[in-house]
Amino acid sequence: MDLHWILNRNALRLTSTVAKSADQWMDFYTHQGTPAAIAALKAQGCQVWVSDLQATQTLDDLELPAKVVVVVGNAKFGISEAMRSAADQRYILPMRGMVQSFNLSVALALTLANLVPRRRRELALDGQSGDLSPDRLARIRRKWLEFGVDRADIVRRVLDAEADGSGTGQP
Repeated sequence: MDLHWILNRNALRLTSTVAKSADQWMDFYTHQGTPAAIAALKAQGCQVWVSDLQATQTLDDLELPAKVVVVVGNAKFGISEAMRSAADQRYILPMRGMVQSFNLSVALALTLANLVPRRRRELALDGQSGDLSPDRLARIRRKWLEFGVDRADIVRRVLDAEADGSGTGQP
């Protein structure tokens, strides 16, 4: 649900026709370079995994940590040497044919199609349905209310009352 953008070469541009409103559910962070991004992510306890044509391991070879950040370079430049050297793990998405690599969106889709089901299975084994913190879940629920629920003020009052245990939020 988080997108971290490193402002090296390109500005972040999202268009509603491409994002299809998915961007309203994401949190965006910008960093003024690779070292700043790596420091911020590792301070949050994240492992950094980099899709890299020079890697020898596939995603299936890697043990999934609780917090992982996936880095995918663009088709023209790939990843930087700074990102390659800072990565905790590097993986390759095997490809056959005349082209050497997938484009950014396909590489990310293939990566997430591998990692998300693995994470869900691990959470299910621990009896969990997700791994968002209660605060983040509440923030997302409030955002959802603002976008799609009539009389969100009433629903929000009930949810707030349930969260604080007062039970006085009934309409």
